[in-house]
Amino acid sequence: WATLTQAYMEEAKWKSTRFMPKTEEYLRNRVVSTGLPAALVHVYYLMGFSEPKDGPVDALHQREGLVWYSAMILRLWDDWGSTM
Repeated sequence: WATLTQAYMEEAKWKSTRFMPKTEEYLRNRVVSTGLPAALVHVYYLMGFSEPKDGPVDALHQREGLVWYSAMILRLWDDWGSTM
């Protein structure tokens, strides 16, 4: 949840200062702000997985490709819908 809050704060800072981030910086932050990575931590427990010794967040990072690209698709879809 801390990472999600940091992403929201970064977006608020960009908006208040009228800062235009580069595409890579924008996507890196906006993928986190979809909330998908935070939601997957809860799904991880609901599906009955036992907690690995490093914790569920680290377990999700081991599958970063799937989480990252799913969140990116969600973010781009949402941004595209906002422009319509």
